[in-house]
Amino acid sequence: LPTELLIEAFFESIDPTSINRQGNDIGSQYRSGIYYTDMHDVPIIESKIEELQQHFSKSLAIEVEPLDGFYPAEKYHQDYLDKNPNGYCHINIHTADEFVKKHHLGKRTVLPREFYSEAIGDDVDPTNSAQVPSITAVEPNADQ
Repeated sequence: LPTELLIEAFFESIDPTSINRQGNDIGSQYRSGIYYTDMHDVPIIESKIEELQQHFSKSLAIEVEPLDGFYPAEKYHQDYLDKNPNGYCHINIHTADEFVKKHHLGKRTVLPREFYSEAIGDDVDPTNSAQVPSITAVEPNADQ
């Protein structure tokens, strides 16, 4: 999928002004971030964040950095809502379904584990990180 489309989907599923929180989930592991493996994606990411900022009076709190590792979620988190149909998820499933229909995305594709080890190697260039904005430069929002 194009980077722009992935970012658009991501923006629809988060509160971009919240630091370390999404829905009822609180903690540093819930920090919203975009982690890239290709420096060519940085201008696209920055442009999309600038566009999104125009819709908010608060500063956005989306961390943007090179990917520094990928770790699959614990087994009990895999396919969580399939296993727990009444389980909690901060993402509005109806909105997500509408996004899929709007962009004619069809069924999801599950990539094999080998894809991640090949696609996210040790050759990620961490220089020139595009931190937009840094956590110290962002005012905490009222629900923290």
